[in-house]
Amino acid sequence: MQVSTSTFFRNQSEQLQTLQTEGANLQKKIATGKMIEAPSDDPIAFSDIGRLLNQIDNIEQFKRNITSANARLSTEETVLSQVTTTVIRMQELAIYALSDTVNATDRKAMAHEVALLRDMLVDLANTKDPNGAALFGGFRNGDPTFIQDVSGKIDYVGDDSTIYTTIGNGIDVSVSSSGEDTFMRIPTKRAPRGESLFTIVQDMLESLENGEAPNGSRDNLADALNHFTFRQTITGTRLSRLESQNNALDSNALSAKTILSQVQDTNIEDAVTKLKQKLLSLEAGQASFVKISELSLFNYLR
Repeated sequence: MQVSTSTFFRNQSEQLQTLQTEGANLQKKIATGKMIEAPSDDPIAFSDIGRLLNQIDNIEQFKRNITSANARLSTEETVLSQVTTTVIRMQELAIYALSDTVNATDRKAMAHEVALLRDMLVDLANTKDPNGAALFGGFRNGDPTFIQDVSGKIDYVGDDSTIYTTIGNGIDVSVSSSGEDTFMRIPTKRAPRGESLFTIVQDMLESLENGEAPNGSRDNLADALNHFTFRQTITGTRLSRLESQNNALDSNALSAKTILSQVQDTNIEDAVTKLKQKLLSLEAGQASFVKISELSLFNYLR
């Protein structure tokens, strides 16, 4: 079959153009480090890349949620530890005030320290989280959630809502403790269904201010101490859950990024080898094209 000169030149030109395009594409993939950047490169792989990127984005959001939750619960853990320390000090004072060696004057003097400790407890109960929200106020923000009147009585004005945050697909964890459950519902021997920590403290304070032995305060404070120890355990468990999930997310992220790299990233060594082959083919093709294009009948007649 004869091939016309115009057809030959067109075919040769198209082949050289194809080699130039393929070489340019390989150079781009080497420069960017990305083997697949558009659906046309590989539709299935491009879809996998989108899925993996979305998975990585979700993991990063979950980790940000964990960081925020960890900050809040760590603050709560610190507050509960300080409350426990304060209750222990009050228990020591209650035991000392029951001693026969302590007189009414001594007890009235001790009342000043108890009043300071009570105020400290109110401040701790009104602690705000790192974002400025009431730590024990549920969804109530801004104003203090524990308010003390002139008589010393403390009321809780927060709500019992539980705040959750999502730390994984279908995994939610509580990042709040109700002020009601934490400070206002402490089971004691005299009130098995619960009473306020501030009531327990106020009873002790009034007895001391009157120079009287704080009968019952030691046992009530012991019950309060058990209560706050339990609350610390709950918070610690939540923090452990966050740490465990964070480790799992790190593992998932590493796996997803590894697969993404395998699918998306350029194998530089392989790409360079292919580029050299394309350039050699292009160079040879161009040289052949020049030689052949110079041939004509007049060349043979000379």
